[in-house]
Amino acid sequence: MGSLGEDVKMQVKQVDDVLAKMDDFFGNLEDIDYDAVKSSMSPIERATYDITISFAINSLFWMYMRSFGEDPNSHKIKEELDRIKQQMRRRQLITDKAKRPQVDKDAVNRMVRHGINHQAGKKRKAVEDENWDNEPQEAGGRNSEVNAGPAVDKKKK
Repeated sequence: MGSLGEDVKMQVKQVDDVLAKMDDFFGNLEDIDYDAVKSSMSPIERATYDITISFAINSLFWMYMRSFGEDPNSHKIKEELDRIKQQMRRRQLITDKAKRPQVDKDAVNRMVRHGINHQAGKKRKAVEDENWDNEPQEAGGRNSEVNAGPAVDKKKK
């Protein structure tokens, strides 16, 4: 039992130290002129700032309730935290949409048009090659010499 008491004393001391640091942190926040800070921010930065502050305060209240043994899941704080999380997701979608690459429609149209013309040219070339190969062969034509060449070599051997 003695060691359990020492462990609990250690944990209580750690919690007390953390609470003292939080008190110092929040004491410094009271000195800040939020209107001046927010006026220099863009709308998305203000939204991020407000959401972060709201989430931090509500999370602290959640922990406060837990420290007194109350169930925060049955309290309205749960709904408030869910609402803030929904706003965080919405803000993230907006920032992701702004980061998406923009499509240059004129360039895409040029590439598609070039690709279609290029494919049509290949088909036209294939048809011309096929027609060339299917033309009737002349007696002294190019293909007859190629075909006759190996046969002549066989007769000489």
